[in-house]
Amino acid sequence: MLKNVLTLVVGMGTVWILYRLNLFRVGWMLLPFLFALLMSGWFIGFSSAALIVYFGRRLQGLAWMLGFLLAPFSAVYYPVDALPVWAQKVSFCLPMTYVFDGMRQILREGPTPWLALGMALGLNVLYLAASVAFFAWMFEKSRNRGLARMD
Repeated sequence: MLKNVLTLVVGMGTVWILYRLNLFRVGWMLLPFLFALLMSGWFIGFSSAALIVYFGRRLQGLAWMLGFLLAPFSAVYYPVDALPVWAQKVSFCLPMTYVFDGMRQILREGPTPWLALGMALGLNVLYLAASVAFFAWMFEKSRNRGLARMD
Protein backbone atom coordinates (compact mmCIF):
# COMPACT_ATOMS: atom_id res chain seq x y z
CA MET A 1 0.00 0.00 0.00
CA LEU A 2 2.84 2.35 0.87
CA LYS A 3 4.48 1.67 -2.49
CA ASN A 4 1.23 2.49 -4.31
CA VAL A 5 0.74 5.74 -2.37
CA LEU A 6 4.34 6.76 -3.00
CA THR A 7 3.98 6.01 -6.70
CA LEU A 8 0.76 8.02 -6.84
CA VAL A 9 2.32 11.02 -5.07
CA VAL A 10 5.42 10.99 -7.28
CA GLY A 11 3.27 10.63 -10.41
CA MET A 12 0.96 13.47 -9.40
CA GLY A 13 3.97 15.63 -8.59
CA THR A 14 5.50 14.91 -11.97
CA VAL A 15 2.25 15.78 -13.74
CA TRP A 16 2.06 19.04 -11.81
CA ILE A 17 5.70 19.97 -12.58
CA LEU A 18 5.55 19.07 -16.29
CA TYR A 19 2.00 20.13 -17.15
CA ARG A 20 0.87 22.38 -14.27
CA LEU A 21 -2.10 20.08 -13.83
CA ASN A 22 -3.21 19.66 -10.23
CA LEU A 23 -4.96 16.31 -9.92
CA PHE A 24 -5.96 17.16 -6.36
CA ARG A 25 -8.61 19.39 -7.94
CA VAL A 26 -10.43 16.18 -8.79
CA GLY A 27 -10.86 15.74 -5.04
CA TRP A 28 -12.45 12.66 -3.54
CA MET A 29 -13.84 11.65 -6.91
CA LEU A 30 -10.29 10.59 -7.75
CA LEU A 31 -10.72 7.49 -5.54
CA PRO A 32 -13.58 5.79 -7.41
CA PHE A 33 -11.90 6.61 -10.72
CA LEU A 34 -8.63 5.09 -9.50
CA PHE A 35 -10.55 2.02 -8.32
CA ALA A 36 -12.06 1.71 -11.81
CA LEU A 37 -8.54 1.85 -13.29
CA LEU A 38 -7.43 -0.79 -10.81
CA MET A 39 -10.28 -3.04 -11.96
CA SER A 40 -9.20 -2.49 -15.57
CA GLY A 41 -5.73 -3.64 -14.59
CA TRP A 42 -7.24 -6.77 -13.09
CA PHE A 43 -9.09 -7.80 -16.24
CA ILE A 44 -6.06 -7.05 -18.40
CA GLY A 45 -3.94 -9.11 -16.00
CA PHE A 46 -6.31 -12.09 -15.96
CA SER A 47 -6.55 -12.05 -19.74
CA SER A 48 -2.77 -11.88 -20.16
CA ALA A 49 -2.20 -14.57 -17.54
CA ALA A 50 -4.69 -16.86 -19.29
CA LEU A 51 -2.78 -16.58 -22.55
CA ILE A 52 0.55 -17.14 -20.80
CA VAL A 53 -0.77 -20.19 -18.94
CA TYR A 54 -1.92 -21.80 -22.15
CA PHE A 55 0.68 -20.70 -24.70
CA GLY A 56 3.68 -20.43 -22.38
CA ARG A 57 6.11 -17.68 -21.56
CA ARG A 58 6.75 -16.82 -25.19
CA LEU A 59 3.65 -14.62 -24.92
CA GLN A 60 4.95 -12.89 -21.82
CA GLY A 61 5.81 -9.80 -23.86
CA LEU A 62 2.14 -9.49 -24.76
CA ALA A 63 1.27 -9.09 -21.09
CA TRP A 64 3.59 -6.09 -20.87
CA MET A 65 2.40 -4.60 -24.15
CA LEU A 66 -1.36 -4.98 -23.69
CA GLY A 67 -1.75 -1.91 -21.50
CA PHE A 68 0.31 0.17 -23.91
CA LEU A 69 -1.70 -1.12 -26.87
CA LEU A 70 -4.96 -0.06 -25.23
CA ALA A 71 -3.71 3.35 -24.06
CA PRO A 72 -4.25 5.26 -27.35
CA PHE A 73 -7.85 4.03 -27.45
CA SER A 74 -8.45 4.85 -23.77
CA ALA A 75 -8.42 8.65 -24.04
CA VAL A 76 -5.32 8.82 -21.87
CA TYR A 77 -3.43 11.29 -24.03
CA TYR A 78 -6.28 13.16 -25.72
CA PRO A 79 -10.09 13.22 -25.80
CA VAL A 80 -11.97 10.57 -27.75
CA ASP A 81 -13.08 13.22 -30.27
CA ALA A 82 -9.49 13.39 -31.58
CA LEU A 83 -9.61 9.75 -32.69
CA PRO A 84 -10.81 8.55 -36.10
CA VAL A 85 -14.38 7.24 -36.13
CA TRP A 86 -13.34 3.57 -36.20
CA ALA A 87 -11.05 4.12 -33.19
CA GLN A 88 -13.82 5.95 -31.31
CA LYS A 89 -15.96 2.83 -31.56
CA VAL A 90 -13.14 0.77 -30.04
CA SER A 91 -12.60 3.46 -27.41
CA PHE A 92 -16.18 3.41 -26.17
CA CYS A 93 -15.86 -0.32 -25.46
CA LEU A 94 -13.04 0.30 -22.96
CA PRO A 95 -13.78 1.27 -19.35
CA MET A 96 -10.58 3.31 -19.12
CA THR A 97 -12.03 5.75 -21.67
CA TYR A 98 -14.87 6.66 -19.32
CA VAL A 99 -12.43 7.10 -16.43
CA PHE A 100 -10.17 9.53 -18.26
CA ASP A 101 -13.09 11.41 -19.84
CA GLY A 102 -14.74 11.67 -16.42
CA MET A 103 -11.60 13.07 -14.83
CA ARG A 104 -11.25 15.57 -17.68
CA GLN A 105 -14.83 16.69 -17.07
CA ILE A 106 -14.11 17.28 -13.38
CA LEU A 107 -10.91 19.19 -14.18
CA ARG A 108 -12.91 21.43 -16.52
CA GLU A 109 -15.15 22.07 -13.51
CA GLY A 110 -18.13 20.39 -15.11
CA PRO A 111 -20.76 18.39 -13.25
CA THR A 112 -19.81 15.18 -11.50
CA PRO A 113 -19.65 12.50 -14.22
CA TRP A 114 -21.72 9.79 -12.54
CA LEU A 115 -22.66 8.25 -15.88
CA ALA A 116 -19.01 7.92 -16.92
CA LEU A 117 -18.12 6.36 -13.59
CA GLY A 118 -21.08 3.98 -13.83
CA MET A 119 -20.12 2.96 -17.36
CA ALA A 120 -16.51 2.38 -16.31
CA LEU A 121 -17.49 0.25 -13.32
CA GLY A 122 -20.13 -1.67 -15.30
CA LEU A 123 -17.76 -2.49 -18.14
CA ASN A 124 -15.07 -3.43 -15.65
CA VAL A 125 -17.36 -5.87 -13.86
CA LEU A 126 -18.37 -7.40 -17.19
CA TYR A 127 -14.79 -7.67 -18.48
CA LEU A 128 -13.46 -8.87 -15.14
CA ALA A 129 -16.02 -11.68 -14.99
CA ALA A 130 -15.26 -12.62 -18.60
CA SER A 131 -11.50 -12.55 -18.01
CA VAL A 132 -11.75 -14.74 -14.89
CA ALA A 133 -13.88 -17.22 -16.84
CA PHE A 134 -11.38 -17.06 -19.72
CA PHE A 135 -8.51 -17.69 -17.30
CA ALA A 136 -10.30 -20.68 -15.75
CA TRP A 137 -11.04 -22.10 -19.20
CA MET A 138 -7.45 -21.65 -20.43
CA PHE A 139 -6.07 -23.06 -17.19
CA GLU A 140 -8.25 -26.16 -17.53
CA LYS A 141 -7.21 -26.59 -21.17
CA SER A 142 -3.58 -26.21 -20.18
CA ARG A 143 -3.96 -28.67 -17.33
CA ASN A 144 -5.48 -31.23 -19.68
CA ARG A 145 -2.53 -30.84 -22.05
CA GLY A 146 0.03 -30.71 -19.24
CA LEU A 147 1.39 -27.63 -17.48
CA ALA A 148 5.00 -28.39 -18.43
CA ARG A 149 4.84 -25.94 -21.35
CA MET A 150 5.54 -22.95 -19.06
CA ASP A 151 9.10 -22.58 -20.36
